[in-house]
Amino acid sequence: MSDGRYQVRASASFFEDLDRQLRPERGPNGEPSTTDFQAFELLDIVERFATGFDDLPPLVPGRSDYRVLVSTAEMAAAIQETA
Repeated sequence: MSDGRYQVRASASFFEDLDRQLRPERGPNGEPSTTDFQAFELLDIVERFATGFDDLPPLVPGRSDYRVLVSTAEMAAAIQETA
């Protein structure tokens, strides 16, 4: 860690999961696409991990190197991410 920030990268499996859950194009009723999520949500999620990692609850008791973020978002009712 440097300057109070962690380096955060989304894994290939994250993007594979995203592709399975969202359409490549915006849906007929305005449902978000994978590009929408990446443009409007992902950067904020990465920023929350980068600057607030130490304040997030551990995913596994006794393992401070894994944290979980459960939050709401502009385009999703709920988001759960782990790092």
